Amino acid sequence: MATFIKINLFILSIILFEFVWLHVAKAEEKIDYECPSVAGAAIEAGYSLKAFDNDLWELSKNENGAFYILENPEVCSYRIFANIFSRDLDLSDFIDKWHKEELIGKIYKDDRGFVFENTVLLPHASEELLEINISVFDRYATNLLDSINNHVADISLPEKETKTDIKGNWFKVYIEACFNSDGDCKVFEDTYGPYETYVKCQDRAREMVKDVRELLGDGEFGYKCEQSEKSI
Repeated sequence: MATFIKINLFILSIILFEFVWLHVAKAEEKIDYECPSVAGAAIEAGYSLKAFDNDLWELSKNENGAFYILENPEVCSYRIFANIFSRDLDLSDFIDKWHKEELIGKIYKDDRGFVFENTVLLPHASEELLEINISVFDRYATNLLDSINNHVADISLPEKETKTDIKGNWFKVYIEACFNSDGDCKVFEDTYGPYETYVKCQDRAREMVKDVRELLGDGEFGYKCEQSEKSI
């Protein structure tokens, strides 16, 4: 009986050793991933790079807005995100539509405003693959910001005058921008028009609002498409 017990204890010790060895091996696998370098991929793609603590990187290019990558080197995950809009607006319908139509990323709101984010896992991947993911995110973020600006222009441009197309008449654009509650408003006259149709005039108004917002910041905007006898 004593011999039987010793043999079983020996077998049990072997099993426990194998279990511990497998556990250690799996743990080592988690920290031995060959992760692509954020710095290498970003620089190769032409971005300026700034490093922060806790594996956070800031990327920017051609004076465009910056976006960020939070890296987890233990599992080779990369959280890429950008603050895309700061105004307090209800964009729920727009966000639902975006999520249905687009393939990557999610949009949500936090204390800073609206954030666009995408997370990728790239264990044993090349820097080229990370570079592609960075470029795709940047392109999606740019398209998203343009789409939001157009959406905001559509919902925040109260029409000052309603006009219909009249044969022989043309339309010139004026926008009004107010930047605070004290009535500090400016009127901007389009220098490219007039336009053949009212629809073209509206399109130009959206472009002007986007340009003024980029130069002077957020505000309340209005527009009118004024008819003129002047021809193009």
